[in-house]
Amino acid sequence: MLWPLFGATNQLLAGLALMVATFYLWRRNKTIAFLAIPTLVMMLMPCWAMTYNLIFDWIPGGNWLLIGFGTGILALQVWIFVEGLLIWNRVRGVLEPELPPLPAEVPVSA
Repeated sequence: MLWPLFGATNQLLAGLALMVATFYLWRRNKTIAFLAIPTLVMMLMPCWAMTYNLIFDWIPGGNWLLIGFGTGILALQVWIFVEGLLIWNRVRGVLEPELPPLPAEVPVSA
């Protein structure tokens, strides 16, 4: 019964991974156009497809389990996308601090 959600959630996960990679490059002042365009496509198309399924298939059919999960997944996607937009301008060029070097010898317990 949940199989129709698999495709959309799989593509949304791909969009999230691309969004993380886009932010990684953006923070390092690198070119992002080659990654930002697929990110937008991977975020918008599954959202559109799931909304279409909700409106034209699941709500008229009364599939409450699909409606619940689909609505929840759409809400999470919108939340992630809005959070990304809110921090977009603040992260350019802001790098995380470097980690200290590892010790030369790591004690091995017997």
